[in-house]
Order: sequence, then structure tokens, then C-alpha cells
Amino acid sequence: MGWHPQCRCVMTPILVSGDEATKLIDAHVKGEKYTPKQIKKVPLRFQKWVEKNADRINVANNRGTLPYWMMDNAKFARIRVNPINAIAQQKKRKAAAEKYNAYGSDWEKAYFDRYSGGFNVYHKDHKFMKTGGGGEAEKVVGKMLAKYNGKQVEFLPEGEKKSPDIKFDNQTWDIKYIDHANEETIRAAIKDARKAGNAIFYFKDESKSVLLNSAIVREEGRFLKGQTSDIPDIYVFDKNGLLKLLWEKQKGLNK
Repeated sequence: MGWHPQCRCVMTPILVSGDEATKLIDAHVKGEKYTPKQIKKVPLRFQKWVEKNADRINVANNRGTLPYWMMDNAKFARIRVNPINAIAQQKKRKAAAEKYNAYGSDWEKAYFDRYSGGFNVYHKDHKFMKTGGGGEAEKVVGKMLAKYNGKQVEFLPEGEKKSPDIKFDNQTWDIKYIDHANEETIRAAIKDARKAGNAIFYFKDESKSVLLNSAIVREEGRFLKGQTSDIPDIYVFDKNGLLKLLWEKQKGLNK
């Protein structure tokens, strides 16, 4: 099965048998109704294909590039088509482009994704760290949010007073790059992100996932004991670049 328009992949339709076709024609001639045997379940090979390509489908669904045949057969593929794939989304993309281009001279228009409508704009007073890779990591996170999650991301101005790094979905967020961090440094980053309310932890070293979860558990323990009144909602990216909630303050639990 193809993933693109005008694909040349072959699918063989299953038609009614010769006997059933004869019965169908005879019934039509007599003005009667005849319902031939129907296939109500998709083949097992199709189910396995959907399972095998679940990550690929998820990314496309979230970005607005889901193939037409899958949107038309969402029920059989057992997926919920995100609104971004609908024709009406074209108007939203147009509105997103207009919003992006409307930013004034205080903002650098850094990236616009024509599929998702997500974008990045940098305020002239936003400070990208030049040491430790933190600044470049912020840019990577911003692009992932726009490209794979359809987020319209503003990198906010920063002064002497600590302030959140970015804003999207009417919420403020901090970006924490932890490839060179230990558990205590991560715990400090969680505390620092309280000013934003949400924290995105970004890392390429998969071993940091264990340290992050351990740090969350320790901070969660302090939170549940009343030793701290606030912990930000904590997010990471999954392997497909989709934003994933790891700890939610409202529920007070580690996901």
C-alpha cells in the first residue's frame, strides 16, 4: 500500500463470486434485493502493517501528511484522524502563515512548517546560550515542536530576572538540555522550571532518561510530602519527535 498520491503499488480488490454476481443480477431484474457475502474485517496482513507502521502513522497524523487512503479508511485502520489532516486545515495553515509573517522587527522569523502550520520566532532579546550546547538545543526543540507537533513557538525576551524560555498554546515553557547533567543538576533544573509552569527536557543520550525519571520521583516525593508547593509539568520527546507528558502536576503522578 502506498503512502503518496499517484503511487504505483498494487492492491487486488476482492469481488463477488460468479454465482453471487448471477444472483445479484437476477435479483435486480426481478426488482428484488440481494446482498452478497460481505467482508467486514480487514485482512490480518493489513492489521500487522498498521501495527508495524504505527509510529510512522502517528507522525504523519500529527503533521497533517496522512495519506488519503488512510483518512478514508480510518475506521478499519483503527486510528482517529487528527483535524490537521482535514481540508478545513488549509485555512488554518493560511492563518498560521499570516500570523507568522505579521511579527514585527523585534522578532526574527526563524522557521515555518508549511504542513503543520507550526513556526518559530525569536525575540531580539532572547538569549541563546553559547556554551554547553544549550542554545543550539533550544533551537532543535523549537523546530521539533513546530514541525512534528504543529506548535507556534515564540522564544521570549529575557532580562536580568529569570523568565520562561518559550510560549505556545497560551502557556509558558522552559527548555532543559540535560546531555551533560547528573541527577542533582536535573533536580535543580526541575526547580528552576517552576517559573514557567512547564518544562521540556531534551537529551540525545538515552541514559539520561533513567536519571530524569529518578529525579522526578525524588521531587515528586517532596511534593507529596508537602516539602515543596510546586513542580512544573514535565515533558520529553518520544522517538518520533512528538511531545510526551511525563509528569503532570494536576494529577501528582509520574507517567
